Order: sequence, then C-alpha cells, then structure tokens
Amino acid sequence: MSSCPACQGLPEVKPCNGYCINIMKGCMAYHYEIDELWNKYIESLMSLSERLVGPFNIEMTIEPISIKISDAIMNFQESGFQVTQKVFELCGTPRLGRREARPQTSQFVFEKRLEKSHRPPARPQKSEFERMLIELKKKLKGAEGFWSLMPYQMCD
Repeated sequence: MSSCPACQGLPEVKPCNGYCINIMKGCMAYHYEIDELWNKYIESLMSLSERLVGPFNIEMTIEPISIKISDAIMNFQESGFQVTQKVFELCGTPRLGRREARPQTSQFVFEKRLEKSHRPPARPQKSEFERMLIELKKKLKGAEGFWSLMPYQMCD
C-alpha cells in the first residue's frame, strides 16, 4: 500500500477501486476464511428468530395464563365439593383448632384491572417482542457475507 494515497496521508484522494479491493482482499485473507462459519452463525440466529415468532413465542404462551387461572378457579368452584371429598378421602379429615386472629391486610396490590372481554382484537397488533424480532431479522440479513464484503466496503 505504499502507493496508496490514503497511506501517504492524502485521504481525500481515492485510490483506484480495483487496486484497493485487491490489496484489501490480500490483507483480509484470513478474515475471508471465517465467512462461511459467520454465515452459518447468522443462519442459525435467523432460524432461532423464526421459531420465536411461531409456537415458541413466550408472550403467546404466557399471555392467556390469567384466563387459564380464572377457568381453573371456576372449575374448582363448580366441582369443589367433589374435590374436597376426594382430598378428605385420600388425606383424611383435617382437625380444626383455634387460630390467632391476624389483621386483614393484603400483601397484594392490584394496579391493573383485567379487561371485561378476553377476546383478542380483530386484527392483533404486533407486540414489542415481535417488533424486536423483526428488527433483529433485518439486521441479521444485513450481516450475511460480512467478511467477504469487507474489502469492498473499505474501498468505497
């Protein structure tokens, strides 16, 4: 690179593009070798992000948990007598003794009330998680071939 204007302290004078690319390819030969592994890594991350949008989406798994808990409580209220009888049958009847009265203070603070309707909107909006995954996929797509394209990017 002794005849390269940038190496001689003249960064405003661009070298011949072909010459620059040739020199950079030679300088970055070892980096070029990891390009295949890099692309496999990017492909694996893309595959992972695809799976997170589908059935393995943690938000889709956790979101309906309040409804499931409510259903479980309703089922217990409807069949509580049978459940209680079965527990007493298997575990024995509990002995009731005197207990100390404790102040009626709740440890739980409910800041947000549940919506009356649990129906999803007609056109579901993308969650923050899904938007982040979409952004990640775009960035990963741009990172493919990073090492093989480096000489071209440095010479532009």
